[in-house]
This record gives sequence, structure tokens and C-alpha cells, in this order.
Amino acid sequence: MNFQVNFDYSYDGIRRSYEQSLQRLSLPTVDALIIHDFDHGYHGDATLARHLSDLDAGGLRALGELKARGEVQAVGRG
Repeated sequence: MNFQVNFDYSYDGIRRSYEQSLQRLSLPTVDALIIHDFDHGYHGDATLARHLSDLDAGGLRALGELKARGEVQAVGRG
């Protein structure tokens, strides 16, 4: 399955990424969602600051909703 990596930590971006992951894995749910490559060395300071802003503005809410509904058991970032 062809896909392009797009770092989008907004509410819609998290939801879209989750749905696409389920399709690629052919699973109805996953145990954990991990936001990976979330560091200064990978993105640089300015880009990471923008990603943090997007995550704070909506991405964390999307993760919380998925967990509250039992669609995932754990969330994290590294």
C-alpha cells in the first residue's frame, strides 16, 4: 500500500493517521498509539514547536477521545 509520510499532529491529522493505520494493519483497533520521531534532532526547533502547538491545539484531544471510547488502551510519544 503506497503512502506518503505526513507529520500532522492536529485533531484531524491524528484521526486520519489512526484510520489509515487500521487499514494498513487490517485491524479494527490497536492496543497503543505512539507518536514517534517527535524530537528536536528529527524535526529541528522551529518545526517541532509547530508540531507541539498542533498537538496541544487538538491532537491530544483526538488521542484522549480514542482512549476514552476504548479504541486504544494506551497513547504515548517518543
